[in-house]
Amino acid sequence: MTVAAQIIEQLGGGRFLAMTGAKMLVDLGNGLQFKLPKFAALKINCVRIILNADDLYDVEFFNIRGINVKSIKKDSGVYAEDLRRFFTEATGLETSL
Repeated sequence: MTVAAQIIEQLGGGRFLAMTGAKMLVDLGNGLQFKLPKFAALKINCVRIILNADDLYDVEFFNIRGINVKSIKKDSGVYAEDLRRFFTEATGLETSL
């Protein structure tokens, strides 16, 4: 299983994708990046989750408009079991029913 596939499963798998509308998933080798629909909080429309050397995740939330990229929020050292909570707090989107 790739790191990207493992991250999707930790976020909730197919239910996560259905609940959030995440699309354009990109396997970064050591992580995952995906786009979100326009209704996410704080105008967040892109999320990048990277597995770091400590076996924890670095999570960054972006607003991308054309060539303008603005980092909205960044968290380092996130445990796998906290990924859903961090995602929901930042975007306002629930990851499951």
